[in-house]
Amino acid sequence: MTKRFNFWDHFNEAYTHLEKKHKSRLTDDKLVSFASELALKLVEIDFKEKENAYNYEKAEAEIKNLILQSKTQNEALQIEKLKSLVQAHAMLLSVGDNAAINKANAVVSFLNVVGNASNEKMVASYTNQVMTLINQISNKDMSADYKPLLDKIKELANEGFEDGRGVKELGIICPRVKLRINEAVEINAYTMYANKEHYFELEGRRYEGTCLFFISEAAGEFELSFKARNHKNELLSTSIKLRVIEEN
Repeated sequence: MTKRFNFWDHFNEAYTHLEKKHKSRLTDDKLVSFASELALKLVEIDFKEKENAYNYEKAEAEIKNLILQSKTQNEALQIEKLKSLVQAHAMLLSVGDNAAINKANAVVSFLNVVGNASNEKMVASYTNQVMTLINQISNKDMSADYKPLLDKIKELANEGFEDGRGVKELGIICPRVKLRINEAVEINAYTMYANKEHYFELEGRRYEGTCLFFISEAAGEFELSFKARNHKNELLSTSIKLRVIEEN
């Protein structure tokens, strides 16, 4: 339900509070004046909270959109890699096949010449030379020579498909990581898999959700992790370090 910033609600609440606590020392005019000031301040705070929430939601949406674009571009790149790999493999196989076909065509053409020749002695004198040249056409299977390279390219392409390389699928948004004792900070996180399990983890304790308020009464360094499961149910994790110092 959307929160309404009602001046009169705040005014009535402030007036009632002031009347109970300070009626004996304040005139009605003063009560109204102080209550109005408090109500305006509260409305201003309400708007600030709403603005901050909107800015966070906007930033989160932009981050998710950028991640989605990156994932799409990454997948398109992997598809292009796969196409190139298939083309290279097909080309490699066709080299030997084409050579064998050319060799057979050359033999057939020479036999046609022999069959149609009127001067058999002259043709016979060229037979060895022609057959030597034809035999120089190699139909050797070259796939074995290039198989290690193709296997390596295939492995890299598969890794790109499997892990979405180059795409950060979760993260932590923290306005500051250096804090004073008893200073609070709101920390947010995002994941591309919002419907999957996700949570914060701090000093062995688990906190559900994507928003965490951190405050410490003691100085020290704290590692905060955010964990989420992806579409393959694998648990992904990212972390930041928060440093709490004593106030000088």
